[in-house]
Amino acid sequence: MEPVHGIRPRGPPSERQQQQQLLLADAQQRADSRCPLPVTPLTPVAPGVNLNLQYNPAAAAAAGRDAEGGGGGGGGAAARPEVELLGTTLGVGAFGRVVLGAYRGERVAVKILNEVEVLARCQHPNVIRLLAASLNGPRACLVMELMESSLDRMLYGGGGGGGGGGKEPRVLPLPTVLHIALQVAQALAYLHPTIHPASGTTLVTARPEVGTAAYMAPETFEVNNHTITDRVAAYMAPETFEVNNHTITDRVDVYAFGVILWEMLSGCQPWKGMQPVQVAFAISLLRHRLPMDRLPPERCPPRLRGIIEACWEGDPARRPAAAEVMKELLLLQEALAHSRLATVTLALC
Repeated sequence: MEPVHGIRPRGPPSERQQQQQLLLADAQQRADSRCPLPVTPLTPVAPGVNLNLQYNPAAAAAAGRDAEGGGGGGGGAAARPEVELLGTTLGVGAFGRVVLGAYRGERVAVKILNEVEVLARCQHPNVIRLLAASLNGPRACLVMELMESSLDRMLYGGGGGGGGGGKEPRVLPLPTVLHIALQVAQALAYLHPTIHPASGTTLVTARPEVGTAAYMAPETFEVNNHTITDRVAAYMAPETFEVNNHTITDRVDVYAFGVILWEMLSGCQPWKGMQPVQVAFAISLLRHRLPMDRLPPERCPPRLRGIIEACWEGDPARRPAAAEVMKELLLLQEALAHSRLATVTLALC
């Protein structure tokens, strides 16, 4: 074949070039799977989400009692609801309660509540899936993916009570802490471009080890017309306690993320034994933060300490975005992996 205008025709790609193209295509595919579409009002509802669930609280509760008691009501297969409540309360909060349920043969968490507009559009491996919702019944409810564990259970061994019946807290290995923290940061980075926290609670799951979600305890008080508890107050940013502050940004989640990091590294409950008013006074007026001396250097390298302290900045604008935190954690995770590899190599020499 003659060259056209001095351009030499290209032959078929070499084996090396083909391998490079396959590697590039694989890397792009994995990158696409890690970067799902952002959530906006125009984002379509995730496939398989049922927003027309038929739910009757009385029938669902009766079906749950029948299931626990072995049935035998003699009522036949009359109006058995799509979702059944199994009688176990998983958590109670200011914006609803979460109970154990069954939906299409799967054990699920049923939330009786308001995040449906957001959760219905979320498609991310680290955000709890919405499976169905009942918006037209006597009481709205959400049927969500059930997390088999929680960060509270991993740390304290309990069922959500924060303390595990007096057991000693479990100290998670540093690689496990970074693994969980990175997945939570990925979820926040996905949510934050368009979603701002309304209730101060983000439903996040760090798969496959743990699902984290805030829950409410009996001791409560009011902040800006919202009921706050001692457990939730421990994760709240200073600006959320300001009565005249009506601007809450995604940086409140970043502050809470720093508290979760401290909790995983220390194995201690944040602000344990303090009432919400005391926590508010300490962090808002006295500008106190959780004690960093609880984190020994071998468990909290300087770079990780810097991330936590940046998350706790008093000025929300000075806190890093979740995407920045995610990048810093990735770099730290890689650096620690290389350091451990070098240590093993030296030990074998």
